[in-house]
Amino acid sequence: MTHRTVTCVLLLTLPGVLLACSLSQRDEPTVVLRDPPPRTDPIAPPLPYYGEESIEERVAMAEIIVKAGLADTTREIVTTTADGWNGKHFVALKFHLTVSEYLKGSGANEITALWVRGDTFDTQKEAEDAAPDIAATRDTTWDGREAIFFLRKEDLRMFFSAALRGDNDYYLSADSLREDMYSLHNRRRKLWLPSAGTTATDNSQEFLLAAPEPGVDTPTITLREMKSRIRSVNAELNAGDGSPEYVDCVRQTYQYKRIDRYFLETRGHSRYPESPDHGLGSGLAASTVVNEQTSSGYLPDEKDRVWFDGGDADLFSVEFGETVPWDSTGNGMKDAISYARRVVTTRPMPDGVYKFHFNYLPHYFVPCDGFMFRYEWTVTVNPPEGTLHELFFDPVTLRQDQGQPAAVGADDTSGVLSPATFTDANDWSVIIHRISFESDTVMIKVYPDDAFEGHIMDFIALDGTVSLSLDVDDATVDGENYTLSWSVAEQPWHDGDKLMVRIREAR
Repeated sequence: MTHRTVTCVLLLTLPGVLLACSLSQRDEPTVVLRDPPPRTDPIAPPLPYYGEESIEERVAMAEIIVKAGLADTTREIVTTTADGWNGKHFVALKFHLTVSEYLKGSGANEITALWVRGDTFDTQKEAEDAAPDIAATRDTTWDGREAIFFLRKEDLRMFFSAALRGDNDYYLSADSLREDMYSLHNRRRKLWLPSAGTTATDNSQEFLLAAPEPGVDTPTITLREMKSRIRSVNAELNAGDGSPEYVDCVRQTYQYKRIDRYFLETRGHSRYPESPDHGLGSGLAASTVVNEQTSSGYLPDEKDRVWFDGGDADLFSVEFGETVPWDSTGNGMKDAISYARRVVTTRPMPDGVYKFHFNYLPHYFVPCDGFMFRYEWTVTVNPPEGTLHELFFDPVTLRQDQGQPAAVGADDTSGVLSPATFTDANDWSVIIHRISFESDTVMIKVYPDDAFEGHIMDFIALDGTVSLSLDVDDATVDGENYTLSWSVAEQPWHDGDKLMVRIREAR
């Protein structure tokens, strides 16, 4: 590998007063307050705060990580070719670094890091006049200490790429123009970790993870621990197919984990709803839509992955609609697609409250099986007015008595009758022990046997239609055995059918 000269960019907008101070390795910082020059035309709105980046996230985002010392600082005026900002000028500071060790990647011994202040100026002269004051606002506390720097080849917003003039130029931080996004004072990300000031120079050397505060133990990390974390993250980045999509998947997974962790710590819940509630009518056909969302991707096969588990998961499934071309906000993304993602029922459902876990892996997390959204869904199914009770009825071939034809139905031990017990309007407990068909007869064993008087029993098929309707008042009653029976012309169900029974008022 040939040696290289590297340029890195830090973007910073100063919303208020910054600290500038001088400190030897053994002294406590002396704070000097300075007013920054006025800002004009901010490029980016304030970023929402979702917690500080972990070491692992910083490692994943960086292409180069070095241990280096600051040799000198110079000033430069840079421009951007970004839409709407062509011709604007920005003040930048160059940090000339002497690298003692590459912790990730490789490169030259002498590199530079470019920090761009977020104020915009119409002319080169205006920017040059403001440069001294901008330079004076920077916190110089740690300039005399060796530090760990996290570097990137491009700024995250692709805004100042033209500012990197050489093939070997790098950025330190360049995704926000409203605040310092690199120093120990920044609460979002710290990409310049100075030495803790100890005498160690080997792997036991310690580096600060936060700015020291009086009476507070300052967190540190050893060079050995940093190298270990870098190896771990690099192994994760290299575990895939080497595609940019896989690397971006790993990086975004760290970002989403941080955001979700922040919501859990500060609000007590995930960033996304943990218990979205949905309503549904009972007895509707299989594939009835419970919820529909529009999803998007960039290739025909780039779809979200969704699955359910736990509780009543088997009663629901996911369906994807046909993909259609989608030009995202007219920005030329011609390969983008849009499609419907539907949560649907697998069968007609009796009234009740159903819960299951919804697992959602967006398409951009599919390459690395990255961050998965998981939360509980509740679906409340409501029956029509006049309904006494509803239940699942999954018939099977029941035990056959010698010399008798086989019965097909469900009872206390075979097939499905659920829920078989309920309380009627008079607060009496009702138990359905058996529903079966044999010898051209439908038979129901229920206690008490008069619980269904004045009602109709509808058997609802998968398509939501009523396949059989029985008037209870027409039944033959065997009070001794608690059975109701009806003669039917054809067998109404078979082993393996999935039915629903509704017991409703006769009209």
